[in-house]
Amino acid sequence: MASEVVQELSSELPSGWRWRPEWMENGEAARLVNRKGFPEDAVERIRRDAIEVLARCRPPTATDGQDTGLAVGYVQSGKTLSFSTVAALAADNQFPIIIVLSGTKLALTQQTVKRLRSDLAVEEPGSRWVLIEGKTRNPQLAQQLRQHLALWDQADPWYPAKVALIVLLKNTSRIRALAQTLRRVDLSGRLCLIIDDEADEHGLNTRANSGEMSATYQCLLELRSVVPNHTYLQYTATPQANVLISVLDTLSPRFGWVLTPGTGYAGGMAFFDEPQDLIRTIPDDDLAVAVQDELADDPPDTLVHAMRLFFVGVAAQACNRLAGHRTENLRSMLVHPSMQQLDHLRFATWIERVKQRWIALFERQGDQDDQAEEIGLFRHAWEELRDTIESRPENEHIPSFEEIEPRLVGALRATPPAWEVNSRDAAACWDHSNWSRSPSHILVGGENLGRGFTVEGLTITYMPRGSGQRQVDTIEQRARFFGYKGRYFGFCRAFLAPDVREIYTEYLSHEEFLINKLRELASQSGASMTDWRRAMILASSVRPTRPSVLPRGLYRQLQLSEWTAHSFPLSLEAGYIAANRSLIDEFLRDLQLKDDDGDPRRTVEQIHGVAREIPLNKILDELLVPFVHPSGDASQFSGLQLVLGYYLRGQPNATATVYRMSYRAEKYAGGGTRYRSPDGGGRINPFQGANLPAYPGDQPIHAGDVTVQIHEIDIRQSRKELLRGNVPVLAVWLPTPVRQGILLENQND
Repeated sequence: MASEVVQELSSELPSGWRWRPEWMENGEAARLVNRKGFPEDAVERIRRDAIEVLARCRPPTATDGQDTGLAVGYVQSGKTLSFSTVAALAADNQFPIIIVLSGTKLALTQQTVKRLRSDLAVEEPGSRWVLIEGKTRNPQLAQQLRQHLALWDQADPWYPAKVALIVLLKNTSRIRALAQTLRRVDLSGRLCLIIDDEADEHGLNTRANSGEMSATYQCLLELRSVVPNHTYLQYTATPQANVLISVLDTLSPRFGWVLTPGTGYAGGMAFFDEPQDLIRTIPDDDLAVAVQDELADDPPDTLVHAMRLFFVGVAAQACNRLAGHRTENLRSMLVHPSMQQLDHLRFATWIERVKQRWIALFERQGDQDDQAEEIGLFRHAWEELRDTIESRPENEHIPSFEEIEPRLVGALRATPPAWEVNSRDAAACWDHSNWSRSPSHILVGGENLGRGFTVEGLTITYMPRGSGQRQVDTIEQRARFFGYKGRYFGFCRAFLAPDVREIYTEYLSHEEFLINKLRELASQSGASMTDWRRAMILASSVRPTRPSVLPRGLYRQLQLSEWTAHSFPLSLEAGYIAANRSLIDEFLRDLQLKDDDGDPRRTVEQIHGVAREIPLNKILDELLVPFVHPSGDASQFSGLQLVLGYYLRGQPNATATVYRMSYRAEKYAGGGTRYRSPDGGGRINPFQGANLPAYPGDQPIHAGDVTVQIHEIDIRQSRKELLRGNVPVLAVWLPTPVRQGILLENQND
């Protein structure tokens, strides 16, 4: 039975909604989540996210037009389930055609199709779906779609209309073929939904930096042009490229929503926040063997140790299953050495050789001393796992080593030879049906093991691959070890190259900031993401995304140093200087200033008024934000405000120290307590130098917390030529934990 779309006045809608999708008790979306058997809280989370996303899309009553949205989920947090549910909810609300662009890798497309078939029960009797896998050539498709739409128009209860679900690989030939087919179908007035999975990859204009258009991007524009009424809904876990492309680009999102991960999800904060007890650094000697020495006979020691940890986990799985304890159905290990297929073969060969040697030892076919030594090393691996499992009481049980040791041979024999997840040898490579062949697997690969690929039951990751171009979105997508691991989190380990571990750690503050910003934008009724001047926390040592998708000169990256100070106050007009002066007077009126401590031999100009434990949010809101900053200093102070705002999210009660410099000194002719002369570029140095032993200079004058120095300066060209009088100048000192790198959109004004 067709659902009824409920409509109401926009003033009655929640923030950001354009309409209210109906969640039908017996609809496709409800049946999907009920089939999963999720607990009630998970069902409510999935339901809420699906409604929030679809409510921001174009409503069924809209006339022809296009819109672009963004749905952001964490890596391995269930984005496929989310867009399956959104598609089902769209079907319940009269969307006749849904198109899914399922990534650029065939393995990922196959995985997506398999998930959609299962989630939507496509092949069950009475299914509401017609699943069409987009091919390069399908001469019957246009006629099929015309007939499909005719059934929608006749609304015959004996022949209920189905929803056309078109899934295709995101490459030029298949997108262009679909666009050419749809050109032959009258879609005017037909509301469609286009879902772009892994939307930050491949579809964006990779020639934006040179002012041209890439081939796949052109094909996507062509596809959108032949679907006159649709929302283009982008799904990704790494939205840096999507939000940083030009807002004039048709793929720049106008709205967004952040998906909520479910209970038991382990992402960057779980792995890389302290104590980081599940992360291991691969030492340089092992990296040399793994990455550089193609002729090395023996595997890196850390790879062998990672394998011991893995097989202890596999044996523990068997023990728990036999004892009736809760355990996972699958255990997996992932090895990601490089993009090169020969490296995949080399690692797969090493892994199989080590396995066979262990089998021989445990079956008492080798030297007894070697057997005893190896058993001791496995016991050490068991002790390491025991410590992290027992510190997490919610984790599944780890049996004693005496229970596990007899199971190790079975664990080794039951695990198939390492699978190469690449295209080197189709007969020997990975297929998703392989999951059912054994309870344990080792997968070796490169790019095919990257974005979107789900490694079931993954416990051990070995990734000697370096950071390359240090792009945070690319490296974050390699984090296949993230996911729903609440019950076996203590069994997990990630072995990483040192530079990659560093980037993951630095990424945490960037991800937290960006996610919070997207949530803030989503909560603002009527706000468009195009109105947001892009600015975000980002370490200066990394890049947000590939430069090719960003127009040249659109952004700059800065690293806030110890001091951020005004250097170009001469550029301010007299009215702005007066406004800043009034702001300073008002701000200082409530502060109780006292002489700062210092050498008694100081001059009166070297004695400053100090007020301590001033709420940092007061300083930000009442001083730094309303202050009119000179254009030459605006970027630095915009970044400073961004960093302090981010810091206050985690430390809302943080305080700061304020100094009014030379506050007892006699004023100069213009009203300032100091004077400075500009250099040839109009720049001044607000800081007074040292006058030892009495005075160390201005820059050492700060407390242990955020410190603001307020300088009142006469700017003059010579002793008699006053250029500006009593100009307020700010200098802000940041302690090390507060300093951050930032990325800012350049202003054209």
